Amino acid sequence: MWFARKKPAAPPVSLGELELRAIRNAMAMIEFSPDGTILDANAAFLGVVDYQLDNVLGRNHSLFCTPELVRSPAYEEFWRRLRAGEHFSDRFMRLTRSGRQVWLEATYMPVLDEAGQTIRILKVATDITRQLEAEHVHESYVNAINHAMAAIEFDLEGRVVGANANFLGLMGYSLDEVQGKHHSLFCSAEEAGSSDYQHFWDRLRHGEYISDRFRRVTRSGGTIWLRATYSPLYDSTGRPYGVVKFATDITPQMLRRDTEAAAAQLAQDIARETDITADRGTRTVAETVQVVTEIADDLAAVAGQIEGLNQQSEQITNIVQVIRSIADQTNLLALNAAIEAARAGDQGRGFAVVADEVRQLAFRTSQATVEIKSVVQQNQSLARDAVTGMSTTQARAQRGVELANQAGTVINEIRSEAQRVVDAVAQIALSYTD
Repeated sequence: MWFARKKPAAPPVSLGELELRAIRNAMAMIEFSPDGTILDANAAFLGVVDYQLDNVLGRNHSLFCTPELVRSPAYEEFWRRLRAGEHFSDRFMRLTRSGRQVWLEATYMPVLDEAGQTIRILKVATDITRQLEAEHVHESYVNAINHAMAAIEFDLEGRVVGANANFLGLMGYSLDEVQGKHHSLFCSAEEAGSSDYQHFWDRLRHGEYISDRFRRVTRSGGTIWLRATYSPLYDSTGRPYGVVKFATDITPQMLRRDTEAAAAQLAQDIARETDITADRGTRTVAETVQVVTEIADDLAAVAGQIEGLNQQSEQITNIVQVIRSIADQTNLLALNAAIEAARAGDQGRGFAVVADEVRQLAFRTSQATVEIKSVVQQNQSLARDAVTGMSTTQARAQRGVELANQAGTVINEIRSEAQRVVDAVAQIALSYTD
């Protein structure tokens, strides 16, 4: 009768073997003889270099290296030291089957026998190609930023950790002069002592990004304007541990802006004064028009009065003519009376005396009327000249009124345009304060 027999138990696996299996499963591994001949490789390593195992067994380590490296003394020294039992850990550039470059974070570990002789070399590696490419891209960005911008780093307390040459050049310091110093070194005493400044650093410590124009103080005490961004730096746990600042010098733009703003303000002030002057001119012209109009009205009234005097003078002339006519008739009657008195002899002598007195009176009256007529004629001539002159003056005054009105219209137009200038310049000036 056959009895079932237990299969012999598998020999126990050592802890070292288990650890080696775990490493083989997790990492790319390859084994070499002391002369570099490939003895074995796991699937992870073959996947990195894009080979099959049959393609690499019995080949030399140089299969994965550039010809330049293989021919170099450093490569020969590298293998000499491995055979001597020395370990190497570093980043290595190797070639895939297609000739593509890959980067490996690798450790070469010589395996020694009981006599201490190297019998094989184990290489454990991690493909870091993408990591290095990302690092190179990041480094390129950093280099570009360092070349183009001023950069400085602070801890969360505001102390300077480092700064690039661009920043140090702008501020006039050396790195030794600023490292460990507080950010307030670059600020005015008023700003550094303000509550806004404390709030500024509170925001940065809480991970807030801040971008704006900032006025800073150089080593010589001069003012410099920076357009800057303060960016928090985070550790692997996501907590901020520092702040980096990237900045560009905008001092020339700010100075030009200040100059343009001052010019705009001056233009606004001039335009406002122009508007005020134009308003004053408008009122002055209006008053002038009123005064000239009143003068023209007064001249017209006076001209009418003088014309009335002229008419009265003509009436006086007519009356003088009548008086002179009466005087002539009286003189003629007196003459006739004297003739009649002479004929009467002694009886008419007294009458003759009276007649002679009457004749002399008539003569004097006639002479007076001649003088009065002459004076009245002169008055009439002067009155006509005055009327003519006043008519001319009145016409000129009226023309003055018309011109003054035209001037008022023009000044109103100037005032309107000046107001438009004030509004436009005010908008420009406002844009410089934003």
